[in-house]
Amino acid sequence: MSDKENIDITNLSEGKIEKYIQQLESSILQRTTLYGFDDLTMMKYNQTLCKLLNQQGLLALQKSNFEQCIEYLKKAEVTTIYVPELKVQTFNNLACYYRKMGKSRTALQYLQQALQIELQQKQSTSLPDIYLNLCAVLSQLERHDEAIQHIYLSIIMLQHQLLVQSLQKQEIKQDQEPSFPSRQSSVQFVNSVKSNCNENKKIQERMSILVVAYHNLGVEMEHLKLQFESKKIFQSALQLSEQCLPQDHHLRHTLEEIIKKYNNILQQQEGNDQFALKPLLPKVHHKNTELKQIYKSVSPKQIQRKNTQFQHQKVNPNKNINFMKKNSLSETYRVERDRIMSINATTEVINKSQENKDINNLPYLKTVLDSVNQTTMF
Repeated sequence: MSDKENIDITNLSEGKIEKYIQQLESSILQRTTLYGFDDLTMMKYNQTLCKLLNQQGLLALQKSNFEQCIEYLKKAEVTTIYVPELKVQTFNNLACYYRKMGKSRTALQYLQQALQIELQQKQSTSLPDIYLNLCAVLSQLERHDEAIQHIYLSIIMLQHQLLVQSLQKQEIKQDQEPSFPSRQSSVQFVNSVKSNCNENKKIQERMSILVVAYHNLGVEMEHLKLQFESKKIFQSALQLSEQCLPQDHHLRHTLEEIIKKYNNILQQQEGNDQFALKPLLPKVHHKNTELKQIYKSVSPKQIQRKNTQFQHQKVNPNKNINFMKKNSLSETYRVERDRIMSINATTEVINKSQENKDINNLPYLKTVLDSVNQTTMF
């Protein structure tokens, strides 16, 4: 088992992988009993075993072999005790399984654990995938407001990764001279070509994930009744898929069908009145209505009407004229005089406030009105 870590597990057939997993498990058990848990070779075996179990679990999930899938992934979860750097990958795969089985809450718990681990890392490449999976699970739970926040984070981080990779690639091209390789540097040239091919494959994979993220953003906007924005996002996703996905890719066909659906809906709505979005206005506070009532009750027209009514009041002919002259400075006359002066003062305050459009005098106005009402009581 000394060369186990040097075997390329991606080139093994399914039957050989099963035997290889069994050999790894028995070797790990033997080395643990002999050398303890700190044995470096045993740690390498655990790392290889965990990768294999995750790989086989995903293959079983794609084939809808759910019993075998959860068996592999549960073994991988136990193995992560010795290789904690693979916990995020394993928790992500477990979340995919439980989401497929309709157990969205369990899937959400695994994704939250993976997110908590990944946020503590200095350099993280799995955050966009975690946010993408969180969006899908939260959408199943009909928590669309939270889902759209996570998909925004996924798109921003994916775009950042692609931008950095493209800038690094441009710097490498500028540093390299377009000269024919010599015999001594031919091996280095072949290796550089291989590395460029691998980088191009990684970029293409991340671009395809970005298309998926755009698609999910459009779906969430449709759930939130943002149909115009949703259509624009789907169009952007289709345009991006035409640049980075092959023509027969299923996601590209899915986006084409979605755009056709939107076009058919718009054709059916032709001739109908199209609605327009309107901003919401805040509700008018009750105090504003009270101020309007105050202005209405003491309007200049109403005050003038009261003045004219007072001036045209008919004197009772039965009363003695001499009695009126003697009592001209009586208490009643004084009260009426004060009342008229208060009303005139109030009128001036209202006219000034209306000319300057200033309501700072309203508290004072209210007190003046109260005093007027008190003086008119006989």
